[in-house]
Amino acid sequence: MKQTLKLMFSFLLMLGTIFGISQTVLAQGTHQLTIVHLEARDIDRPYPQLDIAPKEGTPTEGVLYQLYQLKSTEDGDLLAHWNTLTITELKKQAQQVFEATTDQQGKATFNQLPDGIYYGLAVKAGEKDRNVSAFLVDLSEDKVIYPKIIWSTGELDLLKVGVDGDTKKPLAGVVFELYEKNGMVPIRVKNGVHSQDIDAAKRLETDSSGHIRISGLIPGDYVLKEIKTQSGYQIEQSETAVTIEKSKTVTVTIKNQKIPSPKVPPRGGFIPETGEQQAIILVIIGGILIALALRLLSKHRKNQDKH
Repeated sequence: MKQTLKLMFSFLLMLGTIFGISQTVLAQGTHQLTIVHLEARDIDRPYPQLDIAPKEGTPTEGVLYQLYQLKSTEDGDLLAHWNTLTITELKKQAQQVFEATTDQQGKATFNQLPDGIYYGLAVKAGEKDRNVSAFLVDLSEDKVIYPKIIWSTGELDLLKVGVDGDTKKPLAGVVFELYEKNGMVPIRVKNGVHSQDIDAAKRLETDSSGHIRISGLIPGDYVLKEIKTQSGYQIEQSETAVTIEKSKTVTVTIKNQKIPSPKVPPRGGFIPETGEQQAIILVIIGGILIALALRLLSKHRKNQDKH
């Protein structure tokens, strides 16, 4: 009897243990994460809101993505730290590693992922792909994310010059706006860098050396619009086309001609204009002709008196 009770007790303990484990497994949720890789300029969405898709972009097939499940939720605050690690170091520090490759729609789908925080990145030739921003995602439900594509950017160096005859000098305080070709809204610039911040400036002024320098510009065609120039100068060309190339600085020089000063007559004198000069000459000629006519008339009368 005692032996039977002991066996029953052991069986119940075993059931409890199994039930407890199954409860733990069931409590651990599993989710789906879909990464959509779009080759997009990606300047029209705030970063790092990964769940917001670019307005347009080309799906890319064959991009390998890896997900590293972090061991602690506290690690989720250290994106900069994870960005410094190599793939070998990441694998050593991660709890689990998952990977998937994008299909024709640019989608890499990860199924049955446990709850947790994941560090994700694109991999190229066994190394981190530096053209795709790595990211952190807190996975507590199914999610779709759009990693940010890093584009090689270019710079613009504008020089504004005032021309007065043979004299040239840089003009400060000249106001410009920079538009993408066919764009309706000027781009924003903050601390000399193309920015999406709402407090970034749309109107740009030349500095004391006559320059406006802008970095972080996506390669492509732009239009510089001159809004206001320095007093005493005239805007000769209100719009200037500019083409930005990746990893290059494009230099543009725009000239404004000095407005000629009006002629000032010398004090106490009079300088006639061209039309006035012609009128004066005609009056003088007329006076001479009248004088000659009167003299001839007088001479003719004297001759008549003699006869």
